[in-house]
Amino acid sequence: MFTGANVAPIHTNAVQGQPPAYAKWGLIAVKETQKAYKNAPITDYLFIGQTKLSASRVQERFKLIVRKQTGLIGVFVTITHEVPSDRIISVELSETKP
Repeated sequence: MFTGANVAPIHTNAVQGQPPAYAKWGLIAVKETQKAYKNAPITDYLFIGQTKLSASRVQERFKLIVRKQTGLIGVFVTITHEVPSDRIISVELSETKP
């Protein structure tokens, strides 16, 4: 869970003690959402999943909940990147219902 600019620790895999594979992409999703919605706290975060687009491209998808003055909104964040270099190709944000 996130509150404002404070980012809660990402849960680790209890078996291996390593953060989940999507953790670094989740931090990018949070940072991009914070840039787009300045001064609006992020109250929740969900990793939706990964889609393999090709042998060298993958999409990571997240849903974040943002508290604006007018109420809560959902924000889908889709990050497309290359594998194995992890070079970001695009970051797309779109609003939805919380």
